Order: sequence, then structure tokens, then C-alpha cells
Amino acid sequence: PSPQDDPTGSMAKMKVDCDIEKYHYIGVSVHYIQHQFMKEVEEAGFSKNSKIYELENLQNHSCPGIIRKKGMHVRCPITNKLGAAYVHCLEGKDFVGPATHMLSYTWGYAIGDIVDTLVTFCQGHNLNPKRMYFWICFLCVNQHEIVECLKNETCVPTKLFVDTFQKRVFKIGQIVCMMAPWEKPTYLSRVWCIFEMAAAFSAENCKVMIAMPPEEENKRLEEQLGREDDRAIDAFYKALANTKVQNAQATIETDQQHILNVVKEQFGSFHAMNVLVNECLCKWVKTTLEALVKQYQSTENCQAWSKVEEESDLLAKAKMFSWIGEVFYEHGGEYDAGLDLHKQALSIRSW
Repeated sequence: PSPQDDPTGSMAKMKVDCDIEKYHYIGVSVHYIQHQFMKEVEEAGFSKNSKIYELENLQNHSCPGIIRKKGMHVRCPITNKLGAAYVHCLEGKDFVGPATHMLSYTWGYAIGDIVDTLVTFCQGHNLNPKRMYFWICFLCVNQHEIVECLKNETCVPTKLFVDTFQKRVFKIGQIVCMMAPWEKPTYLSRVWCIFEMAAAFSAENCKVMIAMPPEEENKRLEEQLGREDDRAIDAFYKALANTKVQNAQATIETDQQHILNVVKEQFGSFHAMNVLVNECLCKWVKTTLEALVKQYQSTENCQAWSKVEEESDLLAKAKMFSWIGEVFYEHGGEYDAGLDLHKQALSIRSW
């Protein structure tokens, strides 16, 4: 429009606001994180076992880690101040783009586990890692601003974080919650994580997915199921399904109470939120165990196992089917599926 048509300049301002708005919702490609970011991690003297809080120690104001260093001399496209978020320093559609997913995780996870989880997630869903852009807070939140608040001892209002998160949930619409380790996920002990999961799960048109590092989902799950104690899987299932937000912790102590207040305001009670989280976890456990059963049932004719496998391997399969069948029967209400697995276990033992 001409100045005469828009004397207040509102149209021009709206365009600027829209241009700025897009920077709130961009993510880093899985391809970039797997290759370029991990290269930077190694060049900085870290390893795949390094935790996120080791890569960027926000308490050390004067010594930026590899996250803050990236944007130290770059102007933030949102505030126009010196010091940008990591994601705002990237160019090229193979590296950065409008976020397709959001990762919900903890800074206590190892960077290698995060990368493996994202790569496996793409492989499992037949997604191109160069076009899967994840909004991840340590890369997409301006850590310079967070450090400035900590340095000046000014607390960023929890409500602001909650509003910011929920806006991204509604805009992105696909949330991946990362669980590790299998037997006692750190995720479920952090109040922010539980809140993120429940908020996403309760949002309209938002898809919540749970993912694990492949080492956890495959090897360690089988170890858990293969314990001598027949009730091990039963106890494990109950532990997962009894997560309580009111018992979770936060790095900043005041955050815990603030988030609990938000929970009461948005969900009405802790119980209502806990039910949402526990239902989601139960579905995840069931889906994961079903996938494991399919893996063990890969041979079309189960009796063919007896010709190619050792007796110890066959007994291990029988135990696996019995334990998973019991979980389905006792906790999932899947009586037919549970009975079928018990019959398969009995069949194997009778060969």
C-alpha cells in the first residue's frame, strides 16, 4: 500500500512483525545435529557422553560454552541485540528451517543419546533427516538472554516460559518426548518435562510421541525383561505408570512451585495432569512391548525356531512372551493378547 493508503504504517509494521515471528519457530535439522554439531562438540574437547549442561554451563557467566560462542558476535534477529541463539546462526535448508517437531528432554541427557534418538526417530518414521527440523531449547532459545537474567539475578517469569512453550506446541504440533534410561527415565523426575508432556498431550491437534536412544530401547529393555525376578517387569510398569508431577524436581527451586501453580490453574488438580501423563506412558509401554513381540515373532512359523536356535534362546523367548503377556493381562486390559502370548510361551516350552 502507498503511504496515503496506510498513513500509520501499520501494514509495514505487520510485515516486520511477521518476519520476526518466524524466527521463534525455526529448528535445526537432524542432519546438522548429527554431523556438524557433533563435529563442534568433539573439536571443543567433549564426547558423545557429555551432558548438555557440560556443553553450556549457564552458571559460568564469563565463560561461554559452544552454544553461546556460536552466536556471540551475531545480532539476534528478534531483538536486534548482539548475542543470538545458536539456530539463528545457521543457513541453508539442509541445516535449518521451520520446525517440524519439538524435542522435550532434559539437560542431563548425553548429547550422543539425543543425536541417536533423533536419528533413529527419523529412520523409524522414514523421514529425511535433512528436512526434519527440531526445535530444541538449548539450540533454539537465546542462551545469552538467559545468562543475562541469571547474571543480573532477575528471574524470568515461569508464566512467560509456559506461554512461550505452549505457543510453540500449538504452532509446531508434533512433540517428541525423550525417555532414558529405560528402567527409570530421568525425564519423569523433572517437573518441566512432565508439564511439557501433559500440556502437549492435552493440546488440540498436537501429536505426542515418545522416543528412546536405540541402545536403551533394544539392549537395555531386553535386559530388564530378562531378569530372573518374574515380577521385575511388573514393578517397572507400575513405576512408570505412577509418575506424579508434585514429586518432580526443578533445577531452579522456585520453578517447581511456579509450575505446580500453573498445573492447578490449567488442569484443575495434580491428579488430572497425572492421569494424562500416565495414560500416555501406558500406551507407550504397550506399543514398545508390542514391537518387541513382533521382533521375536519375525519367523512366520514359530516352530521353525526349534531347528535353528539353541534351547537357551528358545527358553528366553518363552520367558519374554510370558512376561509381556502378563503385563498386557494385568495392566493393559489386553486379555486376548495376553492369553495368546502365554499360549505361545507354553508352546515353545513343550517342544
